[in-house]
Parts: sequence; C-alpha cells; structure tokens
Amino acid sequence: MSRKKGAFMKRVVIQRALAAIALIGALIAPEVWAYGQHDLTQVVRTVEGPQGRKRQLDMGVVNAIIGDLARHAHTYPTQFKDDKERQRATQDAGNLSGMLNILTSSGSVQPELLLSVGRLNAMAHNLDVSGAAQRADAAFQQLLMNQPEHPQGNYEYGLFLASSSRPKAAIPYLEKAMTQGVDAAPYTLDLAYLALNDKRKALESFHGYTKKHPEDGIAQRLTKTIREGYVDSHR
Repeated sequence: MSRKKGAFMKRVVIQRALAAIALIGALIAPEVWAYGQHDLTQVVRTVEGPQGRKRQLDMGVVNAIIGDLARHAHTYPTQFKDDKERQRATQDAGNLSGMLNILTSSGSVQPELLLSVGRLNAMAHNLDVSGAAQRADAAFQQLLMNQPEHPQGNYEYGLFLASSSRPKAAIPYLEKAMTQGVDAAPYTLDLAYLALNDKRKALESFHGYTKKHPEDGIAQRLTKTIREGYVDSHR
C-alpha cells in the first residue's frame, strides 16, 4: 500500500470511529451550535501604560473565538449548520492564526498562549487552512519541550496527531494525558488504536477507564459498539 493510500485509509478509520462517537453523542447534544460573529479587530487593543500607549493581545477575545471554533472544529469532520458558517469560521481561523503567528514568532511565549495557538491551528487544519498543521506542530512541540508534563498540552497534541493521520505518534501523548487524568484522553486513545487496526488495545484502553468510571454511559456504549463491530478497523 502506498504512503498516500495508507494515510487516506487511516483517516477513513478515524472518521468511522468519530461517526460512532457522534452517534452516541447525538443522544446528549442533538443540536449543532450556531457559529458566532467575531470582530478580529478586537484581538489586539491599544492600552495606556506608564510608558505610554502599547499594543496588547486581548486573550479574552482570543479565547472566545477559539472556544466557538472548538464547538464546531475541535475534531474532524467539522460540524456547522451550513456552508456559510463554515466559510466564516475558516476565515476567522486563518486570520487569527496569522495574527498569533506574528505575535508569537519572537521572544518568550507563555505556555497557555502556546496551548491556545496549538489548539487554534489544529482546528484551522481541520478547516483546511493552508500551513495550519505546521503551525500546530510547532506550537505544541515548543510547549511540551518547556513543560513535558502539561496535561492539556499532551492531550491536545495527541488529538491533533491522531486526527491528522499520525495515530502511532499520537499514542505516547494520549497515554500521558490519560495518566494525568484528562477525561477525554481515553476516547482519543481509542481512536488512535483503531486507526492502527488494533481493536484489542482499543478495548483495553476503555476497559481500564470504564472500571474507574462506571457512571460514564458514553464510554460503556462506545465500548459496546467496538465489540459488536460497528467500528471495523480492518475494512
């Protein structure tokens, strides 16, 4: 099998597994959120300081945009009410990515800003924004080089790697995130194992999680769908 075809098949497997999760999740959240209207001119504000005016990043605005994007594009495939919303979100993600890339290209960058940049570009990649995958890789790698035990950083990087056809590379980050107690890590680790055609490992990862969290009905139902072959990693 060629590398290109192999990558395509991994993405298909991930999409099938995500479809299973989406089917279960639809029982809880049947509505797709409307994507909001965002004014990117407010991302950087002019503020008065002791030494005069200066330009300052407004993280409240940045996090509001990233939070809205996450409702629709945190995983692939993305979910929007219509193509107009998707196009607007794609434009916002691309423009904000470019702005943050300039602001974080030199000097020391705070870990939480690197996490935000990584998350944003991972979602921009899901929206097919050119260059977003490379920016996501760079932000996550810089974050984890400085703080290798960062729980959410490990999870978000693992999620990005898994959803961009690199499940083998994703597993160490997702395993670390799971041991650090990130709730969503077992689900994404399961997808990575499925993409590697390892149904046994996928079930093992959920077995340990469901023993600790028997109240998690979604995990129980997803385990059942894997056992019953709804997500077939060998097709």
